[in-house]
Amino acid sequence: MGNPMYGQNKADSRVGHVTNKAQYLNLGTTTAVVLVASEMTRHAAIAGDPNGSARTVTTPTAALLVAEITAYSGNDCAVGDGFEFSFINTGTAGENETYTMTAGSGVTVVGFADIENPDTTHDAFSVGSSLWRVHVTNATSGSEAVDVIRLA
Repeated sequence: MGNPMYGQNKADSRVGHVTNKAQYLNLGTTTAVVLVASEMTRHAAIAGDPNGSARTVTTPTAALLVAEITAYSGNDCAVGDGFEFSFINTGTAGENETYTMTAGSGVTVVGFADIENPDTTHDAFSVGSSLWRVHVTNATSGSEAVDVIRLA
């Protein structure tokens, strides 16, 4: 039986999987956001308000992300494993309210790192949300490596 965290469970012939996650995590107006691996896997989304200034969102280290995947999946993590998470910018104060996804140790951020707020007066293209894929590129203890890839 496949691990439902990673997608289709071919043993039961159902397409995809259903997740059972806590409601979204609201960070409020926290000034320096450091994501926690277990919050990324166990919440429907993570949201925050930059509170009038540009802010950074730092991923956990690759070692912490691999450890979370290992724990969540029943003690197994291999190259190619991963999960998706959403980050939502709930700011409303205009163009200065941007979150920028930055990499923890052993992590590479791939794609556009800025998560603009949904204020259309300055960014008609932005809806304030982002979808990310955590993808393990090295699961070896002591040399873990992970890509955090922006999907949308």
